[in-house]
Amino acid sequence: MILCIACSAEDGIPKKYLNDCKSVLNELMCENDLVFGGSNRGIMGVAYRAAKKNQRKVIGVCPKYYKGSLSELECDQEILTEKVLESTEIMIRKCDAIILMPGGLGTLYEFFLAIQGIICKEHTKPIVIYNSCGFFDDILDYLIKIKDKKFITEETFSSFSVANNSTELKKFISAIYQ
Repeated sequence: MILCIACSAEDGIPKKYLNDCKSVLNELMCENDLVFGGSNRGIMGVAYRAAKKNQRKVIGVCPKYYKGSLSELECDQEILTEKVLESTEIMIRKCDAIILMPGGLGTLYEFFLAIQGIICKEHTKPIVIYNSCGFFDDILDYLIKIKDKKFITEETFSSFSVANNSTELKKFISAIYQ
């Protein structure tokens, strides 16, 4: 299976997220290939190194603005795009499932674009938020709020899953295989 890992590409993030995600990614990348934003920094770098260590296929996709980061890597396939939107669309198209890990605006952008793609019937890829150390709690609370106030439907809210620990994440991944 090819996993799109959407996550931080920043080095200065708190160690608790980095260490937790490193443990999870080392397990996930034993059996799965990787499509990602093409950086060797932050959690994104952890995903890349875990995939390479396990001799998995790696597809790096990023806009030309970040081509310096991509050139530092040894990907099986490198895809440079003109725009961020195009990069995200390619990652979604090339993966079998989307896993969100702690990250910033780019991660949220990828998340919301993936959900909107499901709403518009552009894809049916499973989306799993890995809520490492409660990182996504505030976003999840906001999504519950807008669901409860009828700004999004229950169907939209149900278009993604949340894993609060590595056991739950592995369970979701195993279900995707079947």
